[in-house]
Amino acid sequence: MPIITDDPLAHYAFSLNGEDWGDGQYDSREAAIEAAREDEPDGPIWTARCRAPVVDLSGLDVVEHLYNWCEDDFGLEEAEEWPAQFATGAQRDELAAMLADAFKAWAEKHGYTPEWWIAEDVQRHDVPERLTLGAAREMATK
Repeated sequence: MPIITDDPLAHYAFSLNGEDWGDGQYDSREAAIEAAREDEPDGPIWTARCRAPVVDLSGLDVVEHLYNWCEDDFGLEEAEEWPAQFATGAQRDELAAMLADAFKAWAEKHGYTPEWWIAEDVQRHDVPERLTLGAAREMATK
């Protein structure tokens, strides 16, 4: 599942060994647990929130690059830190959001969206004794 998102912690995944993770396509931890139990009804499972990459482009970095470009490539000291001296914090934030949207659209158009993520907030889930197949077999033999 390609991922570039505004909500980097929107999905959950499960693991049967705490190290190898599924694809992270579950909308809740409970949904991931339910899917894991189809593969492993008796053993412990692990769930995690999937932290996906978020495009974080700084508007300040862009305006500073423009100033350096004017000064270095054109020798224009007269630029006097253009446009950094004029752009307010809100305007730089607006620029950053616009650049992130443009990058996201470009990456999706060309198939460059990452399909990787980092497992965070890992939790182990043991099956209650009454739910294990072993416990059911033991009860059946009594």
